[in-house]
Amino acid sequence: MNRCAAPISQKTWRDIQLLPNFVDTVDWLDDEALLSYESLVVICGLWLAEEPEKTGMLLQERSNSGRSTLIVPRYRGGDLASIIGAPTAVEIKPGDADEVEWEEDRGYAVSSVSYLQTSLHTGRCGKSKQGLVILCFRPSTAGGIVVVCTAALFSRSIGVSKAEQAALFGRIRAKLDSLEVVRPKASQETGYEAKAENLDAFLDEEGAEGAALLLAMVADEQGTGSLGVNVQNLLGLELPARRLDHLQNRMPQAAPEEISAVLRRRGWAAYVRRISQLASGAQL
Repeated sequence: MNRCAAPISQKTWRDIQLLPNFVDTVDWLDDEALLSYESLVVICGLWLAEEPEKTGMLLQERSNSGRSTLIVPRYRGGDLASIIGAPTAVEIKPGDADEVEWEEDRGYAVSSVSYLQTSLHTGRCGKSKQGLVILCFRPSTAGGIVVVCTAALFSRSIGVSKAEQAALFGRIRAKLDSLEVVRPKASQETGYEAKAENLDAFLDEEGAEGAALLLAMVADEQGTGSLGVNVQNLLGLELPARRLDHLQNRMPQAAPEEISAVLRRRGWAAYVRRISQLASGAQL
């Protein structure tokens, strides 16, 4: 059965008014139930601006467990990076357009009043004359996808047909179905999760959390505190002990200089510099 879930608190919001027309069943759930919902969850971007900490936790916990979430308008201007767990800025910018071009596929006559400005290269699925309007962001290859869509997918918009909205929604769901979640395999000898092949593979598979661990190890090497404290203070990321153990089990052996080098190369140079600045005696 074609079904999805949405927050019960948003059931009357005009932004997702048409969602029940495009699926067999919408499960209207409270925030806690959304965390473990297996199928797609749809939320309104306005919620991100109103409760960034709660929605950030929801999006990142769902992604960490391999579950996907679709965010649709309305949005307020600002940077979504910390909420969706992206390593670089994902900014909402105003800009009117009346069509979405999907990769190399056909256009969809669905309007938008904003677009995304980001240096992220992967997951750029839909664009308008203004810029990027659909981003399929996955923090790691083992994670669920966070789809940021600025096109009016489920709201009534003048001049936009339900057929075009349904077709675009179907294209998004097909994309999600095509992106297989790759989970780390356990070692046959020990039963524990196998170590990543190298540091690049570790970052590909573990995303921002993996980078947080590597940064924490750089800080620890310079005597700035424990791993758990460094993870929280460097990126504002609280990792349960079990999750921290998972990351440490998966991390391959590497010298400190190798760790610093790969972090700089993969876009985390500013954090490495900050650690060096603080290593003279200040605590992180």
